Amino acid sequence: FPLVCNAATVYVSKTGSNTHICEQAKNQSTPLQTIQEGIKCLAGGDTLLVGDGVYHEQIADIVSDETPGTVRPASGLSWSQPTTIKAANPRKVVIDKPQSGEP
Repeated sequence: FPLVCNAATVYVSKTGSNTHICEQAKNQSTPLQTIQEGIKCLAGGDTLLVGDGVYHEQIADIVSDETPGTVRPASGLSWSQPTTIKAANPRKVVIDKPQSGEP
Protein backbone atom coordinates (compact mmCIF):
# COMPACT_ATOMS: atom_id res chain seq x y z
CA PHE A 1 0.00 0.00 0.00
CA PRO A 2 1.34 3.46 -0.81
CA LEU A 3 2.07 5.83 2.04
CA VAL A 4 -0.22 8.87 1.92
CA CYS A 5 1.17 12.02 3.47
CA ASN A 6 -0.46 15.40 3.75
CA ALA A 7 2.39 17.89 3.66
CA ALA A 8 1.81 21.18 5.44
CA THR A 9 2.76 24.75 4.61
CA VAL A 10 4.12 26.81 7.50
CA TYR A 11 4.15 30.61 7.13
CA VAL A 12 6.74 33.14 8.31
CA SER A 13 6.39 36.91 8.08
CA LYS A 14 8.23 39.90 9.51
CA THR A 15 4.85 40.97 10.95
CA GLY A 16 4.21 37.52 12.47
CA SER A 17 4.68 36.41 16.06
CA ASN A 18 6.80 33.64 17.55
CA THR A 19 4.16 33.26 20.25
CA HIS A 20 2.03 31.39 17.71
CA ILE A 21 2.16 27.62 17.93
CA CYS A 22 3.06 25.50 14.90
CA GLU A 23 -0.56 24.64 14.18
CA GLN A 24 -1.42 28.37 14.01
CA ALA A 25 1.55 29.02 11.70
CA LYS A 26 -0.06 26.73 9.11
CA ASN A 27 -2.54 29.56 8.53
CA GLN A 28 -1.30 32.49 6.45
CA SER A 29 -3.06 34.97 8.76
CA THR A 30 -1.11 33.78 11.86
CA PRO A 31 2.51 33.38 10.72
CA LEU A 32 5.60 33.00 12.84
CA GLN A 33 8.10 35.87 12.84
CA THR A 34 11.41 34.07 12.29
CA ILE A 35 12.63 31.45 9.87
CA GLN A 36 14.26 29.48 12.69
CA GLU A 37 10.93 29.13 14.51
CA GLY A 38 9.29 28.12 11.25
CA ILE A 39 11.90 25.43 10.62
CA LYS A 40 11.17 23.94 14.04
CA CYS A 41 7.58 23.35 12.87
CA LEU A 42 8.52 21.43 9.71
CA ALA A 43 8.15 17.70 9.27
CA GLY A 44 9.51 15.81 6.29
CA GLY A 45 7.87 16.97 3.06
CA ASP A 46 6.51 20.25 4.48
CA THR A 47 7.08 23.72 3.00
CA LEU A 48 8.15 26.88 4.82
CA LEU A 49 6.85 29.93 2.96
CA VAL A 50 8.81 33.07 3.90
CA GLY A 51 7.26 36.52 3.54
CA ASP A 52 9.04 39.65 2.26
CA GLY A 53 11.78 41.21 4.37
CA VAL A 54 15.32 40.94 5.67
CA TYR A 55 15.80 38.13 8.18
CA HIS A 56 18.92 38.45 10.35
CA GLU A 57 19.22 34.79 11.27
CA GLN A 58 21.67 31.93 11.24
CA ILE A 59 20.47 28.66 9.78
CA ALA A 60 22.57 25.51 10.05
CA ASP A 61 24.52 24.52 6.97
CA ILE A 62 23.45 21.04 5.95
CA VAL A 63 26.99 19.91 5.12
CA SER A 64 28.85 21.32 8.13
CA ASP A 65 28.59 20.73 11.86
CA GLU A 66 25.62 22.47 13.40
CA THR A 67 26.51 25.73 15.10
CA PRO A 68 24.97 26.35 18.54
CA GLY A 69 21.89 28.54 18.23
CA THR A 70 21.03 27.36 14.72
CA VAL A 71 18.39 24.95 13.50
CA ARG A 72 18.33 22.44 10.68
CA PRO A 73 15.31 21.67 8.46
CA ALA A 74 13.66 18.25 8.63
CA SER A 75 14.66 15.85 5.88
CA GLY A 76 12.29 15.34 2.98
CA LEU A 77 10.32 12.14 2.63
CA SER A 78 11.73 11.38 -0.81
CA TRP A 79 13.09 13.16 -3.88
CA SER A 80 9.51 13.74 -4.95
CA GLN A 81 8.45 14.99 -1.48
CA PRO A 82 11.26 17.29 -0.31
CA THR A 83 11.16 19.62 2.66
CA THR A 84 11.16 23.08 1.06
CA ILE A 85 12.03 26.58 2.26
CA LYS A 86 11.03 29.23 -0.25
CA ALA A 87 10.27 32.91 -0.58
CA ALA A 88 6.66 33.91 -1.16
CA ASN A 89 7.96 36.61 -3.55
CA PRO A 90 11.33 35.89 -5.18
CA ARG A 91 13.90 38.67 -4.79
CA LYS A 92 12.05 40.16 -1.82
CA VAL A 93 13.48 37.92 0.90
CA VAL A 94 17.01 38.30 2.25
CA ILE A 95 18.60 36.04 4.85
CA ASP A 96 21.55 37.89 6.35
CA LYS A 97 23.88 37.08 9.22
CA PRO A 98 22.63 38.04 12.68
CA GLN A 99 23.48 41.57 13.72
CA SER A 100 25.58 42.27 16.78
CA GLY A 101 23.82 41.04 19.92
CA GLU A 102 21.39 38.78 18.04
CA PRO A 103 21.60 34.99 18.29
